[in-house]
Amino acid sequence: MAVPEDVVRKMNLIDICIDDHEEVPEPPDHAAELWSEEQIRQYFESGGISDGFPTPENVNMTATTQRSAEELRASYPDPPEDEFKKWFPGLQRSKTSVDSPRMRLVCFTNAGNEENVFTTEGVGARRVSGLLEWCRTNMVEILAVQLPGRGARIKEPFITTVPEVAKATLQVLGSKLIDTPYCIMAHSVGTWNSFGLLTLLREEGFPPPLKCFFSCFPSPDIPQDIRPWKPNRTLPDPEFMDEARGWDVNEVVFREDMWKQFSPLMRHDFYLFDEFQFTQGDNPPFHFPITTFFATNDKKVSQEMVKGWSKFSTKEFKCHEIQGHHLFVMGLQEQKPAKEAWYSIVTLELDTVICAI
Repeated sequence: MAVPEDVVRKMNLIDICIDDHEEVPEPPDHAAELWSEEQIRQYFESGGISDGFPTPENVNMTATTQRSAEELRASYPDPPEDEFKKWFPGLQRSKTSVDSPRMRLVCFTNAGNEENVFTTEGVGARRVSGLLEWCRTNMVEILAVQLPGRGARIKEPFITTVPEVAKATLQVLGSKLIDTPYCIMAHSVGTWNSFGLLTLLREEGFPPPLKCFFSCFPSPDIPQDIRPWKPNRTLPDPEFMDEARGWDVNEVVFREDMWKQFSPLMRHDFYLFDEFQFTQGDNPPFHFPITTFFATNDKKVSQEMVKGWSKFSTKEFKCHEIQGHHLFVMGLQEQKPAKEAWYSIVTLELDTVICAI
């Protein structure tokens, strides 16, 4: 059997590190298969510390819980059509809906935003079509999650905890992830909503995603005392506006007429990451590749914070630089090249994923 490309790359990295750190004991035989490249580097740089790194024992914990397709379909039947459209209103608009998709791309957007950041190309100078064009060409459905409290769901109560987001999303989404391969793509707090969903998917015995793309947010285990934001619960409006500006929210949002619309949405969405409690420290890492992104002009989230995601996978981990600020995903003015670069990297890596299906 041929050795997977990522394992060969990690074997070569281990050989290089052994030469550079002769005083460090060689890592265990399973390192090339189960550790990420970042974990391999950490092992040698720390002098041989591997506490919390994947082992055959804790990785096997994930395999024993996977349920059969029949069991999953019994627990997660197809939802009513109107309910599905509420949660994924952009599927038809994106023109990626097909009868038998080769793969699905599940997307979570940033705080204060709607799913259309993924399911529309934008118009005029803001048009960025790379992701949707790729999906249409490759018969990949985009399922971008529309949480309550926005768009056509504006009258519905907000969901304010990550576990509740995961549970409600999976009830509608679950049947789509049983027989069709999928990847996950998320930006900002959407990465923590994704993490909640991934944790629940594993607990429920679903097949794992083929790959995840997380941009511009710390790993969920970041200690509360170094989280790069102020909890918004007690902030008066002027201070909350300043906090939002730190996330590069467009100044037009702070106009009086616009603020009445966006303030409740942003406060509730910020609450998701303000109040999040990481309780999965004893869980083994996931067993799929993770690609992350950090923005060079991000006022809140640093490269090191984003690289914390490396601990959450036994597979390949990447961290790409994007020349832009935190909300480059909006593609506004000078941020358009950043969004184009983001889409370009994602679609190039998806090429490799879909070729392997």
